Amino acid sequence: MESLVLQNTLYPLYAPFLPPERTTLVLESMRSHFSGDIHTRTGIMASTVPLVKCFRFCSVCWREDVEQYGEPYWHRVHQVAGVLVCPIHQVWLQNSLVKTQGENRHEFYAADENNCLTKLCLVNYTKSTFDKLAYLAHDVSLLLTTSLSSQSGEWFRQRYQSLLIDNGLATASGRIYQKDFAHEFVAFYGNEFLELAHSKIEPGSQCNWLSDIVRKHRKSFHPIRHLLIIRFLNQDLLTFFGSDLRDKPFGDGAWTCFNGASKHYLERVITSKTVSYSHEVKKLIGTFSCSCGFIYSTSDPAVPYSKKLSFGKIKSFGKIWERKLKKLLAEKQVSLREAARQLKVETRTVIHHGERLKLIGKKSTTEGGTNVDASKIKNSRLADQRTAWLKVRKDNPKLSKTAIRKLLPDVYIWLYRHDRKWLDHNSPCKNGIQSPNKRVDWAKRDDEILALSRQEVKTLNEQLPPIRITVGSVSKKLSLRALLEKHLDKLPNTKSFLLSQIESVEQFQIRRVNWVAHELSARGNYVEAWQVMRFAGIKSSCSEIIKQAINNAVLKVNSLPHHFRKTAS
Repeated sequence: MESLVLQNTLYPLYAPFLPPERTTLVLESMRSHFSGDIHTRTGIMASTVPLVKCFRFCSVCWREDVEQYGEPYWHRVHQVAGVLVCPIHQVWLQNSLVKTQGENRHEFYAADENNCLTKLCLVNYTKSTFDKLAYLAHDVSLLLTTSLSSQSGEWFRQRYQSLLIDNGLATASGRIYQKDFAHEFVAFYGNEFLELAHSKIEPGSQCNWLSDIVRKHRKSFHPIRHLLIIRFLNQDLLTFFGSDLRDKPFGDGAWTCFNGASKHYLERVITSKTVSYSHEVKKLIGTFSCSCGFIYSTSDPAVPYSKKLSFGKIKSFGKIWERKLKKLLAEKQVSLREAARQLKVETRTVIHHGERLKLIGKKSTTEGGTNVDASKIKNSRLADQRTAWLKVRKDNPKLSKTAIRKLLPDVYIWLYRHDRKWLDHNSPCKNGIQSPNKRVDWAKRDDEILALSRQEVKTLNEQLPPIRITVGSVSKKLSLRALLEKHLDKLPNTKSFLLSQIESVEQFQIRRVNWVAHELSARGNYVEAWQVMRFAGIKSSCSEIIKQAINNAVLKVNSLPHHFRKTAS
């Protein structure tokens, strides 16, 4: 029962912030047939943080679940209030059609393609806000996957008070500068983020959750708000609760060994592990050391239990692996690729460690199992390439360098890269350079092309669907691409006109967005922002200017007769 609760419910989210005796009561309620008091005991009923109304999903997680398991499932971290971003893929979560408080509490709704409809999310929030939402989602995910011991309200009050003193926001005796504390807290997160996290602070108010949470706890506080305080006070979650908890996310072992040279390859035999927190990637890093000498690290808790070392780093292969490498290269005389296959690594890994152990020469190749010195190979090939070049030149004394190059393209390229000075010295001299043709009247040609360009730009502006106006698109229509690309500087009037008319990618996207919005509106349908993005070929990662242009276009066409006003959100 406890395994089911810890791995499949939101109990681990609330338990660390409740007194131990209350967590025991909550577990008993979950174990028994009567569970009506669970929300009351955890403080959910009295919390001002609203519950999620619909089950939410990450479109990338959904796709990966289908590929890995054949079907998607509801991820519990996505159902936590205040978590708006997937902690794994850093994308916005989307609402499904399944309500969390349905009419029938006992009916099971599996995630599927009918109730999880992926839509383009057009959100006008700053990058700073998005980053903070991503950090919050990571902390919630860590909280759900880490077994943290429950603490009393007094324990939290003392911890917060001590950290506020360290940050200069309280006196040595523990009196908190509430105004300064609130001001710096809001400045750190910003009102936009706090509103999304349902934790906004009313300015000038002496009675708010922020001041209450650092005083004597007379009520429960939502875990999201505890996480906000902990990060504001420059504490990562595990350091705040105690360093002895760092080993928990990777389980109790044993863990898989990925040493391809050992007899226990892909067996769970590792018992030694250390865990540290990486401030660079904001994740726990587990380092696993096998008795065979193989050491690897990873931030993914699933890797040490899997059959494939993914998203990890090998720190040491160990003596057993190195002995087998020496045996394969020195005694058995196998190829590098075969050695890599037997050692369960890539060929470049074998080359790297072969060079390190001086089993093969640097930048050498292994042919037929024999290590060949790279310099000898190069010198031998150099002589062959020079001989081939001189022979063709001797047999064809009247051919130019370009003509010989066409006859021996591979030889020319190799000599050009490795022996360029010799190639230049042993090639035919260039023929006399002809004087440039001065018969072109560039002024007259400038006027002629300017007139054609004006007409073509006008035509392109009227063409539907819209085509981006660039020097390339105009010159292509006029069949003058080579001329305008190579000699545009000789056509000053044409150049000035084209530079004044060409569109940037952003300008063209705005023009295309407006056209698509009007086309969709002309069909008599209500226009959605995602429809405009889809038919205009706009990516969800577009700039804020494009997003605003889409909102404006949707608002404009929907305000026409027989339409309702609605903008992207």
